[in-house]
Amino acid sequence: MVRCSFLLAACVAVALPAAAQAADLRQSDIRQIRVGLPLDEKSAAGLKGFACAGPDAPAISGWSDYRQCPANAAGLRDIRFEFEEDKQLVQFADRWEGTKIAGHPVVLTMAVTDDGTIDALRIVTDAEASPYLKKKAYLLSLRVREHYGTEGWTCADLPRDPGESEIGGMFVKQQCSKTIEGRSLKMLTKLFRGAGQEGKTYEDSVSVVVTRASAS
Repeated sequence: MVRCSFLLAACVAVALPAAAQAADLRQSDIRQIRVGLPLDEKSAAGLKGFACAGPDAPAISGWSDYRQCPANAAGLRDIRFEFEEDKQLVQFADRWEGTKIAGHPVVLTMAVTDDGTIDALRIVTDAEASPYLKKKAYLLSLRVREHYGTEGWTCADLPRDPGESEIGGMFVKQQCSKTIEGRSLKMLTKLFRGAGQEGKTYEDSVSVVVTRASAS
């Protein structure tokens, strides 16, 4: 068997054709989680740290307690979660801190319906991570494109607000979207210096929201 590592899923797989592996991985969003499918024992495997999302939100004992989280106006329950630590990497704690996707520290939230269907998933680069670990967060957008396929994205450069400027000769403020296999993707990528920011303070982030695509 061959150990393989990808952006939004990690697996130990018997040798499969590369095309078959890529097709299989695009069916998930992160690990076993796919928007539109149930939150259950299988999809929650390898996850931990479940808590209701929001300020001062309480922890819950596990994925099955999602109904303890308050429902929003749409009837969805927002849940924070993390990846379980890799036991082989935990000894290198200075290099392995918290939940990462493609090496980028992230904050993960899912929205679950009352009957347990995963309605939405949000992946945001972690602004609270150490400066060393969160540097070049904007590059996560490239890996997201690889995971979902580089074709079919619609992107627009957003206008600069007053005081925003390049950093290192680069200015990225881009919104992209794509629909794939019953899911709608929206990704916002930022790399620029905001009004009043200086030195090592600047915008460098990626936010990805995956929702169930409209039936229309």
